Amino acid sequence: MTACWKIAANPFGITRLSVTRATVGRSRRDNPTPAIRRLAEPELRQYLSRRIQSFSIAFDISDLLSFARSVLRETAKIAYGHIRTYRWLGRI
Repeated sequence: MTACWKIAANPFGITRLSVTRATVGRSRRDNPTPAIRRLAEPELRQYLSRRIQSFSIAFDISDLLSFARSVLRETAKIAYGHIRTYRWLGRI
């Protein structure tokens, strides 16, 4: 079985993504537009193979809890290829 991307999106950008071994399914709330899927899949593959370091596609995190949004904003500050400890992240 091959891996499949599961991408959920709305007009503002990607809301969720995962890689599964099952067939690509649709989220109950968000359906990826063909345009977003066409752009997202190659970028994700390039990022995971270390050919690019950032995305041109927006990620919509507005549905997440405030704490989760804060954590994601802080982790986005970590430079590509660098790591940080949970202690560093815990300062938020």
